[in-house]
Amino acid sequence: MGLYDRRQYLSFALLFPKSMSSVLLAINSYFDNTPVLEWSYLGFLKALKPYCITDPNTIENQNSIWRKRYLSCLKDFLNVKEKQGLQVGHNKEQYEFVTLLLRQKDSETENFWKVVELERDLENELKKKGIIVQ
Repeated sequence: MGLYDRRQYLSFALLFPKSMSSVLLAINSYFDNTPVLEWSYLGFLKALKPYCITDPNTIENQNSIWRKRYLSCLKDFLNVKEKQGLQVGHNKEQYEFVTLLLRQKDSETENFWKVVELERDLENELKKKGIIVQ
């Protein structure tokens, strides 16, 4: 299951209201396919944008929910690295980078959420008019 074992999968079930397995697969895909030193909250959101658009929560709630999901993934990564032991070099560099990401404030996502809200509104309008949106 990528970054998560079954216990983590079940604990994440509480954070995902619908389409849990597809959301988890998308999250795993982001973290498995993106080099650690390229991780960012904005990159995470962009990778999961289709799920953000279809999420029924308010934009303010979504930002909080997705931020918690992102931070949980980072913490899980650090726990795995700690269990593996931090040798000098690559693992240590990744560990330090992810630790820095955990300390970063969410300052770069305001425009992302504005776009999500606009796209969601457009999608809802098209649905009202009977136009199928994919």
